Amino acid sequence: AEIAMSKQQQAIEPGHLLKAILETDENVSNYVFKKLNVGEVILTSKLEEIVNSYPHVSGQQPYLSATTNSVLQNAEKELRELKDEYVSVEHLLLALLATKDKVSSLMKDVGFDRAGLLKAIKELRGGSKVTDQNAEAKYKSLERYFWIVIQLFFQFTLERTEYFFANSNFFTTDMNQFYSCFKTFN
Repeated sequence: AEIAMSKQQQAIEPGHLLKAILETDENVSNYVFKKLNVGEVILTSKLEEIVNSYPHVSGQQPYLSATTNSVLQNAEKELRELKDEYVSVEHLLLALLATKDKVSSLMKDVGFDRAGLLKAIKELRGGSKVTDQNAEAKYKSLERYFWIVIQLFFQFTLERTEYFFANSNFFTTDMNQFYSCFKTFN
């Protein structure tokens, strides 16, 4: 609703929903983008065009469009199919993809497909179900922490290497001698 209101749009459309997911979710959407090789930059820019194309109205209360209402109903169907207890980002992405509108077409154009999305979701979850409102934050948490540790290790190693070369007389002396010898032969 905030996105629609900020653009003075009365109807909350599927584009607003997808934009809200992209702006607020950092676990599921990033993982899915990588797995499906989704063109994130194209998705974001084309989605902005779609959202800006929605009618502008001022002074009215926002409401769910018929299409967005259909997306939410489809998300509940996805919840039942995946045997979850709460609607999550995954259900909304599947429902948005299944809807016949501009947003669904855009998602397909940038690399989303139902089979690939379901596979990515199952990988991300690792057999877990959505049993609480914050389930997305728990997905692949051990793997995320592992990669954070690896990044910190390489950052530390790089800093130590830079320090060594910056403070090593041996390296600079050796290079100066090499350069001097090279100059004498030319």
